[in-house]
Amino acid sequence: MALALSARIEEVPDGVSVSKKKVAKGTPLEIKIDNYSPEDILRQGVKDHSVESKGFQEEFETRRKKQDEGFMAIEQGLNTLKDMAQDIGEELNKQEQLVDEADSKIDKAGSDLKSTNSRLKESLTAVTVQVIDTLLSLPLSRLPDSATLSLSLSLWSCSLTP
Repeated sequence: MALALSARIEEVPDGVSVSKKKVAKGTPLEIKIDNYSPEDILRQGVKDHSVESKGFQEEFETRRKKQDEGFMAIEQGLNTLKDMAQDIGEELNKQEQLVDEADSKIDKAGSDLKSTNSRLKESLTAVTVQVIDTLLSLPLSRLPDSATLSLSLSLWSCSLTP
């Protein structure tokens, strides 16, 4: 069985045209790593390719070219993604400045609004106190009716509560 396998392996064309030695039955098979003699190496056609090995090499080169083209496409895609990421980063930096600016303006507007509300409350309290003082200084005959007085007092009490 080993001899049959060895014979089948030897029959496969590998591009080497060295004459094969026949092995007699029962003779141990020798494996030599360097089985070329100097005459074999100098002989014409020793390293010629067989049809199968040429086909294999052509297929290898074709697949290699396709793989290289695929790698080029991937490289171009990665370069495009890199450029897009850089553009997005620059845009985010610009937007961050605008957001910070808007945030500071909103904070200032909030502070201004609190200040204005505080001054308005002080003004309303002062006016309410003046109205009540005026009402209290009037003679009884000139006092407004009870509904108006009640409204004035409720406004005054609301303005005094924090």
